[in-house]
Amino acid sequence: MGKRCARIASCAHPHDPPSMRDPSACVDSWLMRDQGAEDPLSSCLSTALTCEAIAKCLHRPGEEPAVAYCRAHTGTMTACDGTRLIVCGSDDPDESMMVDCASLGAACAPLTHPGGLTTHACVDSARCPSDLTTTACDGPGAILGCHDGAIERTPCKPGDACRSHTEADGEQAASCEAPGHARCPNPGSRRCEGSRLIQCEVNGHFGRESSVDCASIALLCVVDDGGASCSDGPSECQGGRASCEGDALSFCAAGKRLRVDCAEIGLGSCEVDGRGPEAACRPRKTSGPTAH
Repeated sequence: MGKRCARIASCAHPHDPPSMRDPSACVDSWLMRDQGAEDPLSSCLSTALTCEAIAKCLHRPGEEPAVAYCRAHTGTMTACDGTRLIVCGSDDPDESMMVDCASLGAACAPLTHPGGLTTHACVDSARCPSDLTTTACDGPGAILGCHDGAIERTPCKPGDACRSHTEADGEQAASCEAPGHARCPNPGSRRCEGSRLIQCEVNGHFGRESSVDCASIALLCVVDDGGASCSDGPSECQGGRASCEGDALSFCAAGKRLRVDCAEIGLGSCEVDGRGPEAACRPRKTSGPTAH
């Protein structure tokens, strides 16, 4: 798991979530996954041995008309092509996507933001005026949201369903929720209940509890200054930035200091500023040893 996460963090893009860019957070995220139900991303990343393979796992391929447009218009963030919204990949035009605003009963149009920045979005001034921020269920499998004059449809993850709820101020809102999930007030917090690690995850306007039985992966649930973690004993370290030890990437994960040789995971030398202020193994195009 440590080698897998060192590879993922070294190959991830700057806009990927912290659970992919930070090897410590990656290990924590992997430990918190339901060990009895492999999701497609877990399955893909578990066999991805090169940066190219990891990129295919983390980023769905772009849609060809959008890719072609963004390649021809370098520096463009968003654009309209008739009723279609084009969103260019932030650091790779091959990840550019397209949304048919007409399918939402909307039009594609420019939006001017405070400070003069202009973007493009799907807009419907009747349903989503510029001063309205709200979310509602669009059937059982998606959220329809209004924000700064834009209208967006966000599908729920497989297994989740859209649920409506009332916020503290009386406003109606919606979020994607797993069956039988429990809400929690402090996203990011963790605690132990016997051998189970309970985490409060960010989930829309509320936190959502998820858990993993540390014993099922031959670990203990250990309380530490950060809250709790699955570990094989008392914590020896507390998070912190990854660093280089020669050509090895060193980081704290599950309360233990891990050292992963970059060459063993098919990557180049360890760079102290590979991820800005954090160290990372240098990605390279050719595949290396197939270490797991």
